[in-house]
Amino acid sequence: MTSPLFWLVCGLKAQEPSAPKANVPQTRAYDGNPPMEDTERHLGPFLIRGQNFSVVLHEKRLPGASDPRFAQTLSTLEIRDEKEAVLYDKTFTFGIEKGKLERSLKASASLLSGKYFTGLLISYRLKLSTGEDAEAWQIFGYQDGRYKAQDAKFRIFDKPLRSDHPMGNPPAEMKLVTPTGVVTKPMTPEGETFEFRVWTGNFYVMLPVGVNFAHGKLYPSKRCFGTGGAKPGTHEISCDIRIEANPKPPDAETTFLRLYRGEEPGQGEVLHLVLNQNSKVQVLDASAYIDWGLAGDLMQVAFRELWLKVRIDDDDQKEGWIHSDEDFAAIGLPSRSPEP
Repeated sequence: MTSPLFWLVCGLKAQEPSAPKANVPQTRAYDGNPPMEDTERHLGPFLIRGQNFSVVLHEKRLPGASDPRFAQTLSTLEIRDEKEAVLYDKTFTFGIEKGKLERSLKASASLLSGKYFTGLLISYRLKLSTGEDAEAWQIFGYQDGRYKAQDAKFRIFDKPLRSDHPMGNPPAEMKLVTPTGVVTKPMTPEGETFEFRVWTGNFYVMLPVGVNFAHGKLYPSKRCFGTGGAKPGTHEISCDIRIEANPKPPDAETTFLRLYRGEEPGQGEVLHLVLNQNSKVQVLDASAYIDWGLAGDLMQVAFRELWLKVRIDDDDQKEGWIHSDEDFAAIGLPSRSPEP
């Protein structure tokens, strides 16, 4: 189970990492036929270091679209200062197929406020006519200029890059599992960590993202390393992750669940259970490999080998790990679009 990488719209391709991508057709630039209506929305003002910034969303609307969900999409995003000067703009291409837009792209903006850093968070959500969803983000703010005075300017922060060495590009948090115990520590120097709420397709994952405002860089959530298994030495392992999930009773009177009863995901004996609408489900833990990807100046995330640890009906003998969409649906977490 992975969250589709956001290759976004403007002909840009994800550079990192080599994780699964959404299997969707390429978007063609709109040729102006049939004519569309232009709309404009202003978000803000957002106060950052005594300066007000606004975000302007230019959108295109297709009158009489065959599907109202694909009648409007973002075409251009601008960030302006308080004098209305455009500091940043980005244009997105789109196409029309069978009387509707091939995709609907929406954007929102909010302040990212911490103890030391305040920035502007731009969130994008893409909905495809094939039923897939994806999301991406940008962070803008002031690099503080402690090393070079000329760097103290409003800018987009560099995106997180993946490194296979635990110290090659330090993550916001690093977890090291050793025979003597587990060590987890923050790894973002000269900055602070913010939490992103990321949709997986079935539930939300809460991920830390490091913001280094001295260098104007972002650091990718957490990395986890350990020893043992088939690989020699210290190597990347899946991370424990925090999720927001609200299982709901399935529509069917009975469903079937496959549990792996080992201490780690995918290990141990396999237990096959029959659940009914009155079965009690507790989500105890979650685990995944976390991959950050790039599409131009947009950042995105995907989850490899996403597992949930659950307990059924308060029975320790019915406790274990589940992995597939079918099993997520069986406990009341079917694949769907994110909640508002």
